[in-house]
Amino acid sequence: RRALTGLLQRRISMFATMAIACVGALVLLDLWEASAVVFFYNASEWLQLWCVHHTAAASDSLGGLLPELAYPADGSASKPLSEVVVGELLLVKPGSAVPVDGEVVGGSSAVDESMLTGEAVPVAKREGSSVFAGTANQTGVLTLKVSRLPEDATAAQLTMLVSQAQGEGTRRPVLERLAGVYTVMVLLSALL
Repeated sequence: RRALTGLLQRRISMFATMAIACVGALVLLDLWEASAVVFFYNASEWLQLWCVHHTAAASDSLGGLLPELAYPADGSASKPLSEVVVGELLLVKPGSAVPVDGEVVGGSSAVDESMLTGEAVPVAKREGSSVFAGTANQTGVLTLKVSRLPEDATAAQLTMLVSQAQGEGTRRPVLERLAGVYTVMVLLSALL
């Protein structure tokens, strides 16, 4: 149906390409070819939907990794992340999540950054190392100087970029135009 609609509007879309390939295979009585075209198209659509869903789920889970409270290094009472300021010194205990992006100014530890980088091996952190919000401090106590507020953190930026990419759908129109030009060229060459 979408192929016919596109052709009536003088647009050759990927649906028209699929229809032409299937009709051509059926005219040649090559049922395997026709079914392969349909199968691979449906498989690619399923794979695309699966990737979009899992990317969105992973992106949404980044926000859930941030702790609700931060612990000032001076020993004062814990406070909400919304009250943290750039330049403030915070304490990150073993087993807890890093609350904000910052630079280690005291202590050393191994930090699990797999939620950002995908790297399974924890990364050694010491004075001068950068740490990122949502990563997991594993072995030692770290004192860090806040370099970015939670809303500006690397994890927040990553979540925003994924949301924008899913909302814009900028690649599909480009692919549609390329498919239209490609299909016309292939059909013209087949007629010659």
